[in-house]
Amino acid sequence: MDESAGSAQFPLSKDSLRFPRRFLNIRALTSIIIVIFLLNGLLTLGRAPAVGASGPSSLALDGSAVLGCGHSTNSCSTTLTTSHPGDIIIAYTFEALNLQPTNCTFSVSDSAGLSWIFRAGAYGRNDGTAGTTRDQVGEFWARASNPLSSDNVTESIAGCASTIYGGEYNALMVFGISGANFNNPFDSNKSLPATNSSYSNTPDTKISTSNPNDMIIGVAQQTTYPTLTPGSGFTLIFSGGGYSISEYELSSVPISGFPVNYSDGAAFYWEAIGDAVQASTTPDFFISASPGSLTLAAGSSGTSTITVTSLNGFSGTVSLTTNSSGRSQYISKSDHGHRLRDRNLMIAANSNGTYTIQVIGTSGSLSHTTSVSIVVPSGGIVCLTQPGTTTCPQNAASLTGPTGTQLRVSVFTQESGGLNGFDIVLLADHTILRPVAIDLTGTVLLGTPVVVAECLGGILVRGASCNSADTADTLELAATSAFGQPNTPSPTTGLLFTAIYNITGTASNVRLGFQTGCGSSSTPTSDTPFCVDVTNGSPAPVPEYLLGATFTELQALTTSFNGVTFQVESRLTNQSSTSRLVGTVQVTASNSSGGQVIFTRSYSVNVTFPATQMTSPVHTVRFVLLISILRDGILCSSNAISAPLIQCFATYNPDVYNQGQVNIVDASALALAYGSSPGSPHWNPYFDFDLSGTIGIQDVSVVFLFYGASLVT
Repeated sequence: MDESAGSAQFPLSKDSLRFPRRFLNIRALTSIIIVIFLLNGLLTLGRAPAVGASGPSSLALDGSAVLGCGHSTNSCSTTLTTSHPGDIIIAYTFEALNLQPTNCTFSVSDSAGLSWIFRAGAYGRNDGTAGTTRDQVGEFWARASNPLSSDNVTESIAGCASTIYGGEYNALMVFGISGANFNNPFDSNKSLPATNSSYSNTPDTKISTSNPNDMIIGVAQQTTYPTLTPGSGFTLIFSGGGYSISEYELSSVPISGFPVNYSDGAAFYWEAIGDAVQASTTPDFFISASPGSLTLAAGSSGTSTITVTSLNGFSGTVSLTTNSSGRSQYISKSDHGHRLRDRNLMIAANSNGTYTIQVIGTSGSLSHTTSVSIVVPSGGIVCLTQPGTTTCPQNAASLTGPTGTQLRVSVFTQESGGLNGFDIVLLADHTILRPVAIDLTGTVLLGTPVVVAECLGGILVRGASCNSADTADTLELAATSAFGQPNTPSPTTGLLFTAIYNITGTASNVRLGFQTGCGSSSTPTSDTPFCVDVTNGSPAPVPEYLLGATFTELQALTTSFNGVTFQVESRLTNQSSTSRLVGTVQVTASNSSGGQVIFTRSYSVNVTFPATQMTSPVHTVRFVLLISILRDGILCSSNAISAPLIQCFATYNPDVYNQGQVNIVDASALALAYGSSPGSPHWNPYFDFDLSGTIGIQDVSVVFLFYGASLVT
């Protein structure tokens, strides 16, 4: 692939398409509405919140992700989703087979804007090839006040790029830990963190701790033989194909000289890090904001929900106050220095910029802070969103669709200066979303648009030439208003074009956006040919903020039972690191003959794959979506290999006696009814799951397979 700079060439001079921009001196009025919710209800005037509900009280993993990248790369990204506020996020970074005489410098960043701190590094494999150690591992950490949703975490290396390949092998493991001491997450023992490297088949570090109930965490890399497995007593977090590994163990007492070790079937160079995260044991609380950041056009408003969560039995009263930072001379707001009681914070700014509102929760000597970051762009926003929308979303849009269909994505601009053309390159994994077409119907461009270049998957469809950065993963459109047309009115809000993809693969929270380094919702684009160029007749493109999207395959199923047809749409994610299947399933029930909709509901699913399995060597999780008004259920299952895909069928609710679980009561009654038919003494029609008229082996199998399964309402 040609990675040199370049751009799609317009048949006319770019300068001939640009006209002087008409700048407007607009007073930007942005309303940030902070709505305060607590675990015991809405905060009301004259009443401070008494917080008593329990949050996480012990150390546990909370979400994890891993990705390895090739020799020609200098960064690696993966998405992390967590469930709890107040997590400590650990990131292990890896580099392997360095060919340069200098070590790499690691850095970590993410789309949620966490502050990453380097904690430890281990270096090994000085085999004489490069004049220095060739492999290295780093440990970074960050605090996450709020649960993370598809947070794009990126590990980068610098100072060691191969002159042959342009990069080095690099990788990232990242995971959350709930229940940690948020302010002081690591055990204070002076032996921590511990690093070690050697040539042997016994990788280890030795650590000591000062506290009971720590979580011992470790990571190791051995880059030639894929033989690394967790040490005795440790639980695997991730394995990078056996070449790298991370593990943890929960301790119950302080330890001294404890080996954080690994099993290695081959003697070779290795490097390792050992550390200990300490639990929060005293009564305390978390305060979090969701979302924690908002990108808002001038004159618009946004909402963030502030939640207070108890930890370790905390039951005090929390007072909430606010302050703000940014271009403070332009900010005026109400409630400053007062206790918030479901009041609105009004922010007026006569210049655009980035602002931070801090919400401080205080209870006696305890004080915790969360913040909401607000970006009021000076340029417009180019976003990817659902067709038919009239504004850009506040956060990345979640797009869905079933395999075998097409996904239409609106490339939308909001509050842009007047424009007369654009050159936009979109990026998505072509094995999941294959670019197939572009539609300019409804575009803000004036007259009959002129297509300068249309490139799908790196192939020129029409126009002059493709961008040199186009690949099988890209979709590019360069287009202008009809020749002689003026700029669009300023500011411009509307559709630029519609990108069309064939959905060809199974996916969950796959990134659909722009080229790496193009810009973001808080950093505008520069004059780069690989990203988003919006032109208006001036010598340089208009800076635009960018907001991408995510795509999750929508699995669509149809099943019928007893005259009712059920449409089942699954948006589940396989959280393999925690062995959970998480997400939503939408069910619509309609009359099979007339088509009238009689029931619809979105179910929230969070189920765990069993550790052992009597009925199958492949771990299978089963759950029942209850449809009480029909006394039916949608019985679903998924195994660890095919997840998040599910198989479902409709029948009667197998919890026939409404015990809250398919249990011994149902099994005993079924055994009594076995072999019966209508008119028999023990006949029960609700055990006739296959509507055969006889209680038989097929009906027994339903209760057997779904015995103890989760019932979802």
